Amino acid sequence: MCTFGFALTGVALCGQASDPAPLLTETTPDVVAPATAHLIATGDDALRAGLPSLAERFYLRALSDNALGEALRLDLNLKLAVALISQRKLVAAQRLLDALPELDDPRERLSRALLAYHAGDLVAMKEYLDETVAAQLPPEYQPWYYLLQGLWERSQGSVAKAEPFFKQALGQAVTATQRADFEAEIFRSQIVANKADEDTAKLLQKKVEETRGTQVGFGFARQYAIVLDLLGHKTQALDVLQDQLKLLTEQEKPEQTEILLLIALISGEDSQRGQLALEEVLRTAHDKDSAAIALSMLNRSSLAETNPAEYQQLLDELLARPDHPLNDELLLLRARFMLRKAEPEPDLAIRDAEQLIERYPGSPLRIDAIRLLAFQAWNANPPRYRTAADYLNQIREALPPGPEHRYYGRLVADSFFLNGDYQAAAEVYEAVLNEEPDPKEQGELLLQLVESLSREKRYEEAGQVLDESFSVSGVVPERRWQAEWTLASSMARAGEAEAALARLRSILDQPTSDTMPAALRLRLFWLEIKLASDLNQYEAIAAMTDSLLAEVGATPDADVPMANRELIAANALFLRGRALLRLGRNDQAFATFASLREKFPTSDAAVLSYLEEARYFVAQGIYNEAQLSYRKIVDDYPNTPQAAIALYEGAMAAEAQGQPRNLTEALKYLEELAVEYPAHELVFPARIRQGDILRKLDEFSLAQQTYENLIQQFNGKRDDVYLVELYRANTLMAQAGGDPQRLIAVAADLENLFDRPDAPVDFRLEAGFAWAHCLREAGNRNAAEEALWQVATLAAPDGGVDPDLSPSGRVWLAKTLLRLADMLSADGKPRESVRALDILVRNRLPGWHLAQSRLNTEETVVQ
Repeated sequence: MCTFGFALTGVALCGQASDPAPLLTETTPDVVAPATAHLIATGDDALRAGLPSLAERFYLRALSDNALGEALRLDLNLKLAVALISQRKLVAAQRLLDALPELDDPRERLSRALLAYHAGDLVAMKEYLDETVAAQLPPEYQPWYYLLQGLWERSQGSVAKAEPFFKQALGQAVTATQRADFEAEIFRSQIVANKADEDTAKLLQKKVEETRGTQVGFGFARQYAIVLDLLGHKTQALDVLQDQLKLLTEQEKPEQTEILLLIALISGEDSQRGQLALEEVLRTAHDKDSAAIALSMLNRSSLAETNPAEYQQLLDELLARPDHPLNDELLLLRARFMLRKAEPEPDLAIRDAEQLIERYPGSPLRIDAIRLLAFQAWNANPPRYRTAADYLNQIREALPPGPEHRYYGRLVADSFFLNGDYQAAAEVYEAVLNEEPDPKEQGELLLQLVESLSREKRYEEAGQVLDESFSVSGVVPERRWQAEWTLASSMARAGEAEAALARLRSILDQPTSDTMPAALRLRLFWLEIKLASDLNQYEAIAAMTDSLLAEVGATPDADVPMANRELIAANALFLRGRALLRLGRNDQAFATFASLREKFPTSDAAVLSYLEEARYFVAQGIYNEAQLSYRKIVDDYPNTPQAAIALYEGAMAAEAQGQPRNLTEALKYLEELAVEYPAHELVFPARIRQGDILRKLDEFSLAQQTYENLIQQFNGKRDDVYLVELYRANTLMAQAGGDPQRLIAVAADLENLFDRPDAPVDFRLEAGFAWAHCLREAGNRNAAEEALWQVATLAAPDGGVDPDLSPSGRVWLAKTLLRLADMLSADGKPRESVRALDILVRNRLPGWHLAQSRLNTEETVVQ
C-alpha cells in the first residue's frame, strides 16, 4: 500500500480550562476541544508513521466535533484526502474533494493532480501542476510535486528534464518509506516510457532469438516483453519472461530479479502471479535497491488486506533471515502491520520498533520507529503521555533547527500538558518560542504557555506572557480571549479575583488598548463586568454596562460584525439586571430584563433572564410568578438547555407549596421533562423526585413502579443507581403494613445496600438506619440493636468520628446512636445506652445537647 508519509502540522491543545467560555453563548471556532486536538495530533502522527488507515479513522472522529471552525474543518478534510489517496481509496478521495467549497489552496490542487495520475489522466495531472507553485506548498507536499513533474517529463520522452525532478523528490522525501515509494513509481515510469509499435516488436523478437541465453539476450527479452505489454499482448509478454527465467544460471541472479520485477509489473501487484514474483524477489534478494522496489510494490498491493495471514507469514519468513538487506525496513513494516490489523497487536508492534532501534542504530528508519512508539504511547488506553513525550523528544533532538524541530517541540510540550506536568510543558513551550517561529505559530505557543503557567498558579508570569501576545500579529483574538478567561478564572478559583480584575483594568487603561482589535476590546470589557459581578461589586455594574453598550453601539460592522456585538450587549444587560436584583432594585432589574428580551429576544441571555427572574420569585415565596417565568422558558424556548432546567425547578416550586393539587402539578412538570428531554441529565433526579412526590400523595404502588423502572433504565449506566434502590426499599417498607415477613424481605435489601463498599459512607449510614428500623418494625429487637451498632461502628469504629464525614452522614450517625440508646435503655441496659450517648456527645454530633442531658440522667441511674 502506497503511503504519503506527509509531515503534517500539529494542532493547538486549546480550550483546556474547566470553565466554560465566559460569554453565555460564546463560540470560539479556532479553539479546539482537548479530545479533538488529541485526535487530530494522533492522526497526523499516524500519517507520518505510514499508517494512513489509522489516520483516516482519527480524522473522521475529529470531524464529528460540531464545534470545529470552518478553517480547521477544511484543513482536516484536506488531510483526510491525503490519507484516502495514500490507501488508493481514489473514489472516496475524489468525492471528498468535490464536496469541499471552492478553494484557492495549492494542497487541494496537488491532491487532485495525484488523483489524476492514479487514474491515468496525465494531461489533467499536468494542468493541476501548472496551477500549483511549489514554493506555496507546505514542505511535506513538495516531494510529491517534484515526483509528478518528473513523471510528466518522462511520459513526454524528456528523460533529461525528468531526472532533476526525480532527484529533488528523492532528496526531499520525508521518510525512507516514502523514498522507496518514489523509487517504485520511477521504476514503473521507465517501463511505460518505452516506444511500442509492431515494427519495434518484430525487431526485438528477432534480437531475442538471435541472442537467446546470452547476457545481452536477457536485455532484449525484457524490452520485447515491455513492448508486447504496451501493445496489449500481456500473456505473450509473460511467456517471454518465463522462458528467460528457465535460461538463467546461478551467476545471473541480478537478471532474475529484473525479470521477476517486470513480471510483477506486467501482471499487476494484485494478481497472484505478480505477488508470487515479488515474494520471490524478496526471498532471494541480495541487492537492496531492487528489494526495496519489490517491497514497495508488494505493499501497494491488496495482499495485507485480502490475506493478512499470508502477508504476516511472509514478513516472519523474511525476518528469520538475519542477512536480509531490508531487515530494518521489514521490522518497521511488520510493526505497522501489527497496528493496522483487524485485531491490532500493539505489544508486538512495540517489540519490532524497539528491536529496530536496538539492532540498527544507524538506520534511516530509526526515527520512523521512534515515531511509531510515540504514536502508540499517545494512542494507548489510557494514553501514556509522558512516555510519548520522551520518544518525541528523541526525534526532536535528532533534527536540525527549523519547522520540523519546532513541530516536535510543540508535540513534546503538548504531551507534558496532557499529562498534567504543566511546569515541564511551560519550559518546552518557552524553548520552542525561542526558536523564532512564524507569527501565527508564535501566537499559539504564547497562549498555550499562558495555559500552562496558569495551571501552575504562576499568574504574574502568565500575565506577562499575555501582555506580550498583544504585539504578536499571529494571535487569533478568540484564542487570546480564551487565554484571558483561563487566567482570570484560575485566579478567581485561587481566591485572587480582585487581582484578576485589577489586571484586566490595567490592560484596558493602557494606551496600547487603543490599538487592540475591537472584538477583543469589547470582550475584555465584558469580562471586567463579569469579574466585578463575581466579586459582588454590584453597585459599579450599571455604569460599567452603560459604558460597554455605548462602545458596542459606536463600533462599526467592519470591525465587529453585528451578531457578535449583539451577543456582548445581551450578556452585559443580563449581568446588569442580575446585579440590580442583588441590590434589591427589583423594578429596575425587571425593566432591564424586559429591555433585554425586547432587543435580543432569541439570545441565550434572554432565556437566562427568565430563569433568574423565576429563581428570585422562588426565593421570595412568590411561587405563582415563578411558575409563569418557568413556563415561558418551556413554551417559547423549548430547544434551549434551560428548558429542561425550567421544568425541573418549576416542579420544585410547585412541590414547595405543599397542597395535593400543587404536588400533582409538580408530577406533570417532571413527566414533561422526562418525555420531552429523555437524554437530559436531569431525567434521573426528576424520576426520583416523581417517586418522592407520589409517596407524599400516599401513592406507594406508583412510587414503587417509578423506582423500579428507573433502576431498570439506568442500571449499569450510572454509578449511583443504589440511591433509587434505597428509595424503593423505603417504599416497600411503607407498604408492608407491619407484616413481619415482608419487612424481613425489605430488611435484607437494605442490609445489602449498607454493605456496599462502593457507596459513600453517608449513604451507607442512611441505608443502615433504615435496615435497623425495618428489623425493629418486624419485631426483631435484638437484630435491630445489632444492626444499629454495626452502623455506628462504620462511622465511629473507635468512638471517634472522621472529621471529613459529610453533614448528612453526621445526621444519620446521630439518629443511629440516639435510636440505639433508646432501645438499650428500654431493654434495661443503661450502661450500654450511656456508651452510645457518650459517642454522640464527644463528637458534637447533631442533637448532642439533648444527648448530654439524657447522659447525665442515665449516668445517675447507672451509679
